[in-house]
Amino acid sequence: FLLLGLYEDGLPLANIFTLLFKNMLKRTDSQLFNHIYSNLMLDYSMWIFKWFITLFIYSFPLETIKYVWDVLIELGSIGLVYFSLSLVTHLKSSILQCQDPCDISEFFQSIKDLATFNNLVNIKQVVVRTYEMRLMK
Repeated sequence: FLLLGLYEDGLPLANIFTLLFKNMLKRTDSQLFNHIYSNLMLDYSMWIFKWFITLFIYSFPLETIKYVWDVLIELGSIGLVYFSLSLVTHLKSSILQCQDPCDISEFFQSIKDLATFNNLVNIKQVVVRTYEMRLMK
């Protein structure tokens, strides 16, 4: 699955995934990118970096992690970046409502709850979009 480097000194693979995510988000949805990184000035280590180094287990309900692992097995480690991008763009309206780093932190904490996650996320739609992103250039 090419996860070598994820947990090596300096966490090089997680850093690469983070840079890929930021570049892909900027390219696919500049409004959302600007909101997260300019308006909210959100530090990537608070959320996306954590998603990668924990393989999403810490940040989402365990019942939903099987979808992430399916993507990982089928697409390889780059699937983690595609899944993250798909999920963040799926949550765009909720993220755009966040006005400061505290709001977004509370929002990301709230989706650890299964009922809240299911209310906000159509996981099957996120997975379909993940596979579509693989075909984007």
